[in-house]
Amino acid sequence: MPKDVRRIIFNYDEVTSAIRTYGGEKGLDVPPGRVVKLTLTKDDVRQSSAASQKHTAFLENFHTEGETQPVIVTFFDQGAQENNNQYFSTDSVFVTEALAHYCANDPEIRISD
Repeated sequence: MPKDVRRIIFNYDEVTSAIRTYGGEKGLDVPPGRVVKLTLTKDDVRQSSAASQKHTAFLENFHTEGETQPVIVTFFDQGAQENNNQYFSTDSVFVTEALAHYCANDPEIRISD
């Protein structure tokens, strides 16, 4: 049976805005700075060695088949004197909801049938 698969690509600033806005609305303490990395904490994904394998594994394992995956969001705060990287522990459902919320509330994004 044919199926239609669509992929939406977000840049780092959009992911940062999505997580910060949605997290703020949920009353979460989101670290300062810019998102520089999303890491699934599932063992089989962390053990991938090549960068392309990590990327592919991340896309294949992120919020699939109704499973919630733990995610570490790494923020880089250029203005911090020490500990430039801050970590935000969440899950794939939160990240998915944050990105969907971002799309639904951005006037430049139009979703049509």
